[in-house]
Amino acid sequence: MAGSAVNTMRQLGYALGVAVFGTLLTARAQHALSADGIQDPHAAAQALAGGGARQVLALVPSGQREAVDHALRAAFTSGLDTAAVVAGAVGLTAGVIVLASYGQRHRKPPMTSRNRQLDRLPLL
Repeated sequence: MAGSAVNTMRQLGYALGVAVFGTLLTARAQHALSADGIQDPHAAAQALAGGGARQVLALVPSGQREAVDHALRAAFTSGLDTAAVVAGAVGLTAGVIVLASYGQRHRKPPMTSRNRQLDRLPLL
């Protein structure tokens, strides 16, 4: 039962993690591109997240390609950095929750007089 729960959570993590962190990367890259003065930051961020930076650069006049290339790389790095920090925070939070819940379940109950009597009974 525990193995199937782990596999289910792993598959959900693969499906939702890629979607959520990809969206986070794209949103952060779009924000960075709009701050750099790119005309259509939404389309540029979408192309950047999909691996289409060369297509964006092909539309830019040759005199501005170096500046736009630098802006695209900086935006992607910013988005990737944000996604990695959020993923790390989520992982640490989940780890703390697991450790806290594990410690509570496996603590021995306090010894009462009834528990002492039960401990003295011979095992069959």
